[in-house]
Amino acid sequence: MLTSLSIENIAVIEKADLVFDSGFNVLTGETGAGKSIILDSIHAILGDRTSRDRIRTGADVARVTALFENLSPACVEKLSDLGVPCEDNTLLLQRQMTADGKNVVRINGMPGNVSLLKEIGKDLINIHGQHDNQILLNPSCHMDYLDAMADHAELLSAYREAFYRYRELDSECERLQNLDDKREERLSLLDFQIRELESAEIEIGEREALSKQRDKIRSAETLAKALNESAALLEGESDGIGVPQLLFQAARTLEPCLEHMKNLSEICEKLQGFGYEIQETADAIRSSLDELEFDPQLLEDMEARLDYLFRLSRKYGDSEEDMLAYLESARREKRELENREETLLSVQKARDEALGTAQKLADRLSERRIAIAAQFENAVCEQLRDLDMPKATVVCRRDRVALTARGQDDIEFLISVNPGEPPKPLVKIASGGELSRIMLAIKSVLADKDSIPTLIFDEIDTGISGHAAVQVGRRLKSISDSAQVLCVTHLAPIAAMANHHFRVEKTVDGGRTYTSVQPLNGEDRVKEIARILSGGSASETMLASARELIDKGC
Repeated sequence: MLTSLSIENIAVIEKADLVFDSGFNVLTGETGAGKSIILDSIHAILGDRTSRDRIRTGADVARVTALFENLSPACVEKLSDLGVPCEDNTLLLQRQMTADGKNVVRINGMPGNVSLLKEIGKDLINIHGQHDNQILLNPSCHMDYLDAMADHAELLSAYREAFYRYRELDSECERLQNLDDKREERLSLLDFQIRELESAEIEIGEREALSKQRDKIRSAETLAKALNESAALLEGESDGIGVPQLLFQAARTLEPCLEHMKNLSEICEKLQGFGYEIQETADAIRSSLDELEFDPQLLEDMEARLDYLFRLSRKYGDSEEDMLAYLESARREKRELENREETLLSVQKARDEALGTAQKLADRLSERRIAIAAQFENAVCEQLRDLDMPKATVVCRRDRVALTARGQDDIEFLISVNPGEPPKPLVKIASGGELSRIMLAIKSVLADKDSIPTLIFDEIDTGISGHAAVQVGRRLKSISDSAQVLCVTHLAPIAAMANHHFRVEKTVDGGRTYTSVQPLNGEDRVKEIARILSGGSASETMLASARELIDKGC
């Protein structure tokens, strides 16, 4: 469960630290106080997209930190699979957002990313808000609730695997059947392409090797001229007096001086050594000339081969690998065309078997859904009776349709809220308050199917008041017996039933707006409940009513 949340520089919150506990937690405060900012921060730490505009004016960096404790074994196992170490069943998530749009994420102290936060967040918190109510108005989503109650994920997965296998084979059958069109023309083209590519005897890397060799031949004349000039400069021109000879001559000229100047002996040796080294260098340059070849016919042949390979590449692929892959594909297609009837019969048989498997699994899914629909209807109606909708009737209408990725069923929830009225689609019947209670009823029915430890309800009290609000509060508190519940509410009867109460308050200081979050206990909580009841300053009568509500809620 979520045990602490730290928010820095998000909108008007400069710094807020919230410590949550198990059970029923509520947040209250005047409209615009900043309750939505806390939910935005929770969305951010769960990996949802966030705007840099949410960073507090004047700040460069915003941070959200959340600590989760008492993680389930399944959650710990998933974290391990994702490479996240998890000691003592605790998880620390940190997300830093900068004004230039960058995010820095750490998960239990290790670097992470927003995508990993999103993947982890799926198993930590389920946030229910007005968006979920709108989803409830979409009939295509109704089957998901029924499947969740049926708890047949493995059966649904097996069906989908069989269905997609059938679809794949059916498409293959259609493709093979269409091969009859212009079959002979296609075979003729394939024969030509295969012969052309096979006769080319393409080798991987050939074009690169030929290009290098061609460039070398093209440059042979220029290279030879440079080598000759270099060697001539060292060896001398026609007179034969080159650098080595000049060095040897300089050494001989010094020889008569050696008897009188012993130090010249080393200089003479160096001059002779330089002469030999330069002579060897000149010889090496001359030897390099032997490596050069300039064969006009060979160059012409190379140019022709490269041009031929280029023309083939324009038709069959840029590289030798691409052209050879095209050749193999053409051979495969030719075999397929030549054996089309046999292949088609084989694929049709496999398709029919896959269809049979998918149909059997679809029948089992339908049986499960039909069986669970009655339980779902009764359970949701029972919850609605407790939510001040005693006459409501919920019906799961099922229509049989052609096989889809979800089976052969089309499910839509119908409701009647008044006796004598036939059940009709939710979008035509339910008001905002009724829709909130229907969603809460469904959430209650599915509570034991959901392993997510923390549930957040935002504006679940939309459109309700009076006795209905009391019933909604009781239902939320009942859900909190098996999961941690956080609820943003504007209704005193709901807030009075909480185990833990937080007030979100906005103040202005020095021309800047600040939002703070304070845990409430004792008289502070009584005053907040009274404020909600009165809509402003609380009288003694309102304070007494607030105490009574709290006593009843406890």
